[in-house]
Amino acid sequence: MSRLKFKSILCVMDFSTPSADLSEYLREGITSALLESSSFKIVSRKEIDKIQKELDFQASGYVSDESAISICKRLGAQYILVGDLRELNNAYNLRVKLLGVETAEYVMYKTYSIKRSMETEQLLGNASTYKKCDLGLMAEANKNSVSAISPGVGISFAYNVTKKITAGINVILSYDFAFKEKSIFSLEPLAFFRFYAVSPTGEPCSGMFIQADVGAEIIFVGNDSNCVFDGGGAIGYKKNFNSFYIEGYLRGGYPYIFGGGIGLGMSF
Repeated sequence: MSRLKFKSILCVMDFSTPSADLSEYLREGITSALLESSSFKIVSRKEIDKIQKELDFQASGYVSDESAISICKRLGAQYILVGDLRELNNAYNLRVKLLGVETAEYVMYKTYSIKRSMETEQLLGNASTYKKCDLGLMAEANKNSVSAISPGVGISFAYNVTKKITAGINVILSYDFAFKEKSIFSLEPLAFFRFYAVSPTGEPCSGMFIQADVGAEIIFVGNDSNCVFDGGGAIGYKKNFNSFYIEGYLRGGYPYIFGGGIGLGMSF
């Protein structure tokens, strides 16, 4: 841009993206940055829309380079800034092109790599809605045993309160197979509260999470039973696949001490 003459007149057109919100966001951001430099004159959006209507082009959205040049000629602009955004390898490529209006030659052509984030997904409309409920099964190994590691199975229901906060219930049944004298089962109904701390893809209710658990543990020893307080915390990682999910976790607390497992289920 430093090669342009001082106070050159520029048209900043809508970028070609999958979302009108993202196109507007890019255009406004670039226009603001150019105006802050005080080195260029920027044709207003109102004037561009007016010429688009006169030439029977769509009043908003992306038009071809040739059509954009035709619009900018009518406005007396010397240069035009256009571009597009494409998804590639779990990221986005933003191509920015600066053309001379009279010659249609490239003055600048640059490509920028943009990582997926919550902001990009919201602007693209991918994160505007999300599944509200999860229902799944769990399998784990834990220390609900006198002298060994107990296998456990469970069922989980979760309600996604926001894109980062989930509340739900886990019910886990464990069996102490190492104790031969009597059969020992542990039943843990636990309420949990989860916060998604990191989501590499920007997808709601996914990625690395931290979790607090509170509830009871009912211990069945033969024909006897005893109920104690159960509480602790967990860390894990959840991956969504449209209407399905899979997650892994490690948990620790009282009285089970530690445990770890996987969960999978459906989101709706």
